[in-house]
Amino acid sequence: MLRWLSITSKHPTDFLTKLRLPITEFFLTGLKVYDPKNNIATIDGVVDLNKLSDPDIDVTAETKNFLVLNTTIKDNNVYYGTAYASGTFSV
Repeated sequence: MLRWLSITSKHPTDFLTKLRLPITEFFLTGLKVYDPKNNIATIDGVVDLNKLSDPDIDVTAETKNFLVLNTTIKDNNVYYGTAYASGTFSV
């Protein structure tokens, strides 16, 4: 239960209904992501989940020597190995 005491009223007000705050958008501003060697990718953008089956992703990452692939042939025989990336990447 949520109880609210207004500064204009001497009586508290009780809200017996659930308060729902649907979050459908995530705003990323200067989010730092670290790889296993502590190289940093800085991410900015918006992820909109209004349509979960087809989310809208508008994200940019700035990287320098960031580990983006580290797999073996057992993980995936189509592409495997170690790869680092530097630059600006957008999705």
